[in-house]
Amino acid sequence: MIEELSPENIAKIIAILISIITLYTTLKKAVSKKENLKIDYEFAEKFIAEEKWENMHDYLLEKAYLALSGKQLEASVIRFFLEQKDPSKKLLDYNRGTRFLLPEKKEEKVIKIDLINKLRDESKYKWAQRRQIIYYFITASLALLPLMIFSNLFTYDFSFLLILAIWVVSFGTLAFSSLVTSTALESAKRVSLL
Repeated sequence: MIEELSPENIAKIIAILISIITLYTTLKKAVSKKENLKIDYEFAEKFIAEEKWENMHDYLLEKAYLALSGKQLEASVIRFFLEQKDPSKKLLDYNRGTRFLLPEKKEEKVIKIDLINKLRDESKYKWAQRRQIIYYFITASLALLPLMIFSNLFTYDFSFLLILAIWVVSFGTLAFSSLVTSTALESAKRVSLL
């Protein structure tokens, strides 16, 4: 019985439990999200199709958008995108790339949304995008390096495996972060081309 509860077996049991819990929460979120999508669609249809937003007070428009998307935006920005073709896709792009965008206003109305000053030059934008891709490959390689070097991980002691897990998770998180930033840059570029 004692041999069966070795550190390797305990680690395997914990990994299985974590996998089951993660799978359960993911499935639960997917099911509840699907139910909420129907409600969101009905609200969006009444809100956009009937063009109630044109005469709506700014505060109500902001709260309606917050209820619909879960994101907070200024009413002038929301109105700018609702006047465009395919507003939901453009609003999604704006939300992804908002840290790289700067709305230009005239009399409290957004007339244009452009990239921030340091990215307006095409060469600077491309360099920022390339830098994120290079950063991704470096951090992803560093995250996977121990998995390529150490072939049989279960032959090592628990403390070494813990350090290895911290290494992989840390660099894996940095790699994921650079992918998110790269996607945000692409989204910001699409919005700035309006």
